[in-house]
Amino acid sequence: MITKNFQIPLTDEPYLSTTTQNKTYAATYNGPKYIRLQYDAVTKYVEKYVFVSDTMEEMNSFNSYVQEPGKAYTVLDATVNTFEAAYVTNMYDTGAVDPFTCNLGTVDGAGEPETWEYVWDQNTGMIAQQYYGLDLKFENGAYVRPRFRVHALSRQSFLDSMVTQAANIGRALETNENLTDANRVKLETYKTWLENIPTKYANVSHWKIPFKHEVPQY
Repeated sequence: MITKNFQIPLTDEPYLSTTTQNKTYAATYNGPKYIRLQYDAVTKYVEKYVFVSDTMEEMNSFNSYVQEPGKAYTVLDATVNTFEAAYVTNMYDTGAVDPFTCNLGTVDGAGEPETWEYVWDQNTGMIAQQYYGLDLKFENGAYVRPRFRVHALSRQSFLDSMVTQAANIGRALETNENLTDANRVKLETYKTWLENIPTKYANVSHWKIPFKHEVPQY
């Protein structure tokens, strides 16, 4: 086993794919020096590791792993490609990581500034949060770093879902005779807020929009 410090490349913010700020986070790899990887001969995606060792002599002498059709193999040196070693083995440590926070430039119903917080997993979670899994490639003798993880929903699909929700609440306000006056007021307030999202949060990433309302059953 070896121990080596390395940097995890990060995006400017969680869920973005831009790297204009050249952010990184310090981590420590604690794992084998050599890792034999299996990758798809056509797509070049690394699928798994089949053997690890701290010596090339032992690595070269081991040949009892099943060699699958259509697969190719390479040996990764963790002293050279430390990030990639941490990515495939998960044998790394960042220690405690502070949350990412930012001010949205908007205020809530009470006039208080609205913020967004992204909580990083501690110790061994950052790589999986920042990068797609099973996305590392070995192509033309070099490693191609996995893609950054972005938000699953597009802004338009999110906004469309808000329109649908507001319409459903509108129908409930018209037809649900079991709503109390207090719950009716809460729903009307929430419906108005939903309808104003495209304007109020025009300059805010949709995953940062804070949902604070108490929404009764309707």
